[in-house]
Amino acid sequence: MGFITEPLSERQKAATMRRLQLIAALAVSTQNYNLASDTALITAACGGDAARAAPLIAATSSASGLIEFLLNPVLGKLADAAGRKGVYYIGPVVSGVVMSLAVLLTRGRSLPVLLAHRACGWALLSQSCSFIVPITISDMFTGQGKIAILSRFAALSVSLTLESITIAELGVNIAQAFASMGIGITLAPPLGMLIMQRTGNPLIVYRLRLVSALVQLAVLWFAIPETLERSKRRPVTFRSLNPFRFVAILRAPRALKMLSATLFFNFFAE
Repeated sequence: MGFITEPLSERQKAATMRRLQLIAALAVSTQNYNLASDTALITAACGGDAARAAPLIAATSSASGLIEFLLNPVLGKLADAAGRKGVYYIGPVVSGVVMSLAVLLTRGRSLPVLLAHRACGWALLSQSCSFIVPITISDMFTGQGKIAILSRFAALSVSLTLESITIAELGVNIAQAFASMGIGITLAPPLGMLIMQRTGNPLIVYRLRLVSALVQLAVLWFAIPETLERSKRRPVTFRSLNPFRFVAILRAPRALKMLSATLFFNFFAE
């Protein structure tokens, strides 16, 4: 679906919210089925040396954060210029389909592929779900202005569509979307572990992940509309792509600075 020329109707908003909750659950599930399988395969690729595998697995989390840090500003501005919907495809296409196929084709024996798969999985989950879903909801349910979208390491300003609804109502809708993500986080890892234990074959989990990503893409293609109105597009400038622009948070009101610091240390501990 292309750019819309006027805001969605209340009926369209309600339907889109239900679909966004489904997408959120699918996205998080796709990226979390393989937590135990990743560890098993990476350890096996290290010759069964858990002491060698552990720092490599930890390094993938750092690499994931670096990917987010560098790409989130770019994606934020591109979402303002070209629309929201395209951002949703990055995770399921690159991580869910391409990287799952890479693991399957190498039979889980290539350590570089396994590490790249894990790093991309975490980063692209953020960009194609927890990053873009709140922006989409804000398009539908907020007035003109900007909202700070706090990623794992940066606060990004994204222009939003105009509408008259209270911040409390906006918060409820975003909370419902994140509750759907919680379902995926709760159910997907134990399901992936159970499948691996029952079959004795970690690669079956990556087949499940591939199928889940394809279902996610189908729902995105047919059921999620573009929510950025054509009149609200914003051009991309080179300066706006600077990933270090987040330091502007130091000049923000004290409450926003404290929230940013809290989120930073929360993810740091995680």
